[in-house]
Amino acid sequence: MAKATKKDKEVTLETVLWNCRVALRGVGSTEKNRDAVIGLAFLKFAGDKFEKRRAELLAQYGDIPVFLEKPSFYNAVNVFYLKETARWSYIAKNAGANDIAVILDQAMADIEEANPSLKGALLQNFYATLGAPKEKIKTLIDEVNKISESRFHEEDLIGRVYEYFLQIYAASGTKEDGEFYTPACVVKLIAEMIEPFSGTVYDPCCGSGGMFVQSHKFVERHQGNRANISVVGQESVPDTWRLCKMNLAIRGISHDLGEKNASTFTDDQHKDRKFDFIMANPPFNLKGWRGEDELLDDPRWNGYVVPRASNANYAWILHIISKLDVNHGIAGFLLANGALNDPDEYENRKRLLMNDKIEAIIVLPRDMFYTTDISVTLWIVNMNKTARTVNGRQLRDRSGEVLFMDLRRWDSNAYRREKVNDPTHAHILSGILKCPCCGKSLYGNIAKAHSKDKKTRYYYYCKNTVTPTGHECTFRLNIEQTEMNRMVASIISAMVSDPRFADAIKAKIGSAVDTNDLEKQLEALQAQLRQTLGTKTRLERQMDGLDVNDPYYDRKISDLQRRYDEQYGRIDEIEVQIDDVQSQIRSIRQEKISGDNIYRLLLAFDQVYEAASEVDRKEFMRAFIERIELFPEKQPDGNWIRKIIFNFPVPVNGAEVKELPLENETMVETVALLTACADCLVP
Repeated sequence: MAKATKKDKEVTLETVLWNCRVALRGVGSTEKNRDAVIGLAFLKFAGDKFEKRRAELLAQYGDIPVFLEKPSFYNAVNVFYLKETARWSYIAKNAGANDIAVILDQAMADIEEANPSLKGALLQNFYATLGAPKEKIKTLIDEVNKISESRFHEEDLIGRVYEYFLQIYAASGTKEDGEFYTPACVVKLIAEMIEPFSGTVYDPCCGSGGMFVQSHKFVERHQGNRANISVVGQESVPDTWRLCKMNLAIRGISHDLGEKNASTFTDDQHKDRKFDFIMANPPFNLKGWRGEDELLDDPRWNGYVVPRASNANYAWILHIISKLDVNHGIAGFLLANGALNDPDEYENRKRLLMNDKIEAIIVLPRDMFYTTDISVTLWIVNMNKTARTVNGRQLRDRSGEVLFMDLRRWDSNAYRREKVNDPTHAHILSGILKCPCCGKSLYGNIAKAHSKDKKTRYYYYCKNTVTPTGHECTFRLNIEQTEMNRMVASIISAMVSDPRFADAIKAKIGSAVDTNDLEKQLEALQAQLRQTLGTKTRLERQMDGLDVNDPYYDRKISDLQRRYDEQYGRIDEIEVQIDDVQSQIRSIRQEKISGDNIYRLLLAFDQVYEAASEVDRKEFMRAFIERIELFPEKQPDGNWIRKIIFNFPVPVNGAEVKELPLENETMVETVALLTACADCLVP
């Protein structure tokens, strides 16, 4: 019995969170499962905080109901008062009840009724309509019940759990689904740039509240007082508005999100208010934000041209400027790179510079978001760029100046772990394996030589382990690359050994697909990019070398700046074309799989793969497999792989599938070979 207890205590937080995530798999949509899990996490944390406060009151006043059951004694320290049937202890005790869904819905209703600040924040009549069997709800409750400060000694356990679920559901959703969540590393960067030590922080499109959370964390990191920060926001999507209120409430962050969810443009919930700081990640290139004849004389556009209805980028900029304190307001917000050279907004861009509102333009590295790999721009707007003292530092006068930084290629510099230069070691599954914690790709890196045998070992790490913005995901697949490569190869070997597979593949063989023309086009574009970058660098040197005392300085610098801007726009244009061609090549190679070649490789997989170099093995895996989803820890049978998703349907056990799940025993042939024939695996 003691041994079982010890094993239970060794379960990691990541494993518990993973189990919570998959408990409702197959029940409903991603959004419903997200709400179900986060709703229970809210009940758990609210219950824990309630019990802790109740214990304090019991120690202070004794077992006197008038004190123990008085809501104001809890609300005074940002703890929600809970009726007995809404407390987590009651829910956990009744997790197996036939009416557990009704119990959960009633708990949500009771908590919202007893705590006016939560009005509209909690799920109502949700679990009873979720469609989940009581057994699955019980499993989820049991897993959530394992999340506790006594088990996991995290400095910010609530934040860690909420961050995980918001992040992982954003990573698994579509671009639109992911709009409610901005990665913590990006938000942290904005907070460090604008330094919201004290005052009001406003977000006009607040999503799940990440900007507010990071502003408080910024104050904590710099030993400030959280009470000096107040947060104000607005969100148009009902579910996201509710999610934000819940996220802030459970962290004890007081907030004003308006009376309801509403469009910032057409129904501003905070009219005539000015703010010290603004942090925002507006929806990129939002269309239809107003009618063609709507908001034409809105005071927010005073001194500027009315932003066009087909793209809201500059509407967001002008709205943000209108909300900043005119004496010291500062804002940091994200926009698509296209906002920098949008020809339809040239006049507004010109006036922003003439009015000296822009402090900095920072083009961020690619692949920082979970649902899009485009590069985005961080804009810093400052209403006062004069010399003054801010947060104990003397700032020089920056009037008439704008800082430009291009960090699109920064992630290829020193912030990545050391890559292995040995061409014989190709990290076969790099980019195919997906991190079970954050959903991003795992990549191969070299590990230090083992202290015993001095042998160099290779592992797969989360791409986000080290970045310039300090992403917190530290997942490393705790199995050597060679073993993981062998495991995947063994699964493919098991598939192709089935005679039915061979017959089905032979029937598919047709004409091979040729990508030579596209590859030549790609080479030409890459040559153009190198040439344009060289021109841009040369123009920079020429501008730096100009003599400010030259009587023709203004004309020369203007001409050089114009040509420099043209190169900048050309670089973006070429990169878009390169991405498009690369996408076409990937589509042909991975979705169409180069016809005959891939099928012939599959038919002779064991012989060909064994004789192939690591580089060729890597190319084969990329052509055959789209991605591999993993468990956060090794399973009892030794398996790490939860699911393999192929680039095209393949015949398995007599049926054509694109996904091969390995989290249960339905794929008998594959699992049997994987777990019982380790000595026979392909090397």
